[in-house]
Amino acid sequence: MLIEVDEFYYAQDYGILGRVGERGCREIHCEFPKIEGAQTYKLRFELSPQCCYELDVTSGTAQVPPSLLARKGPVKTQFIAAASDSEGSYVTIAKSNIFYCMVSESIESEVKPVPTYEDAVDVLDKLKDALEGHEVKSQIMTPDEYETEPHDPNTLYYVVDDGQVKQYLGDAKLGGGSSIFSGADMISECLGGFAAQRGYFEKEETEE
Repeated sequence: MLIEVDEFYYAQDYGILGRVGERGCREIHCEFPKIEGAQTYKLRFELSPQCCYELDVTSGTAQVPPSLLARKGPVKTQFIAAASDSEGSYVTIAKSNIFYCMVSESIESEVKPVPTYEDAVDVLDKLKDALEGHEVKSQIMTPDEYETEPHDPNTLYYVVDDGQVKQYLGDAKLGGGSSIFSGADMISECLGGFAAQRGYFEKEETEE
């Protein structure tokens, strides 16, 4: 984040202060004129009506502490130039206008981890078990071809239509969507479909 203070002590900020919960990954860059009699330059943040936090920006930069990123929303801010008196107390030399720095919400979403190599091998082994005794072929077709031609129950059909791909094992639909599939998605979808199809075969054999 950049904070600029002009010669009339008017301050404005650019960018965001940070996101809720961040720790040690944001810096404030503060540009200001040297003020006669001032020994230190600070930013004062009002976290609540009863609580303020001061950050030293005398060097021109400062790391954003986690305490400023505890909740999302605007944070009331003011630039202050100060000096110390003979007793060691700070005396305010100049103040800027009050402005607001923004804390944005963190990114929250359901996490779906990428399968590990071991998980993928395990799924592949289950797929092989489900297909034991069945020779499966694959074929790419248009929707018209799939509708008009007979379906082999041991053939995996990829039906391509305007950038979309639908998958069928014989007459059983396995999945569909984008023309780009991950290996894990393909194995997962095929496993479910093949297992269901295999169960269908076993049922037929039992009835016979």
